[in-house]
Amino acid sequence: MEAIPHGQRTTLEQVAGHLNMSRTTIWRRLKEKEIRRITSEMKHALTDANTRAHVEYCLRHLEPCSMHDDPTFRDDMDEVHID
Repeated sequence: MEAIPHGQRTTLEQVAGHLNMSRTTIWRRLKEKEIRRITSEMKHALTDANTRAHVEYCLRHLEPCSMHDDPTFRDDMDEVHID
């Protein structure tokens, strides 16, 4: 397992492919605790300004007529997000 780069062992299918084993065998080994999952404890910390910007963005995308009873988000089919 250590020979497989971290970015290439995020799914059972990836691990099974690198080890030439079936996905079911990898699943069994997980359940039998022969191999274990490792998750990152590192979480991104947002600044107060970033948190405020996220909340404001969400509020701008709510349907104004739904605010009193059951707030719902707009479809936003007219926006394009480019990363």
